Amino acid sequence: MFSGETVTISIEKFKRRRSSYQNRWYFGVAVEYIYQYLNETGNQISKDDTHGLIKVAIAKRYPQLMLGEIVIESSGEVLKRIKSTTELTTTDFMAYKEAIQEWAVNTFGLDIPDPNT
Repeated sequence: MFSGETVTISIEKFKRRRSSYQNRWYFGVAVEYIYQYLNETGNQISKDDTHGLIKVAIAKRYPQLMLGEIVIESSGEVLKRIKSTTELTTTDFMAYKEAIQEWAVNTFGLDIPDPNT
């Protein structure tokens, strides 16, 4: 199937990605609370842009959690990127959740409830 092609095989430790439960809380509660607040206070912003705003805000405060790297092979340059929330492990997502809640209280005065409360 790969005859004559260069292929890469990688083996890495399995990491459990964020759960569907965490995903539902994130978009159904956290993003929704912040989205509604921003729109009620005169900002025209979509839910998708709200999601992006949250990622940027948390990446600034917790770069170790949210920033990844891309290496440009030809130049060796290392570029920073904000990870997709789908890349977060379940443990990382719990830290992300707590960071969002802290940021929302400090920035907007919003108390975003924990799941199941």
